[in-house]
Amino acid sequence: MFDPCTWIDDATLSKLGYAPESRARSLADIHGEYTFLSCEYKSPDSVYSLNIMSGNRTMAEGRAKFTSDGDQIQDTTIDGRQAMIVREKAGDFCSVVVQDKVGYIDFDRSIASFLITSGPVPERCSGIVDLVKEILPRVGNN
Repeated sequence: MFDPCTWIDDATLSKLGYAPESRARSLADIHGEYTFLSCEYKSPDSVYSLNIMSGNRTMAEGRAKFTSDGDQIQDTTIDGRQAMIVREKAGDFCSVVVQDKVGYIDFDRSIASFLITSGPVPERCSGIVDLVKEILPRVGNN
């Protein structure tokens, strides 16, 4: 299974605008019927938070969860992988869920819009697919 805390190098994180030193296991590590490894990153100004979870849940199970939560799902393909862009019911969250061999990887980004002091607040999913495309090579063929 892809480990988002150890397989993403510092250079990639910095290029994407996240502080490598913010790397931390998130409280979302889950072990039981399903196993999820997770890692959280923050931008240097703490406006953006990125939580990446890799787990053995199927895409159908992920879709059912997001649908039951009332989230908006847009099906897509990213670098040849089945994916979903999820605009979560909570206004400042956007997820991209990407199929892998074991299950899926969930890239969940939040924007602390109250910390933005100048300029408009970006659309919550703006640029997230490009971010995922930068990280997927670290995943390999998993």
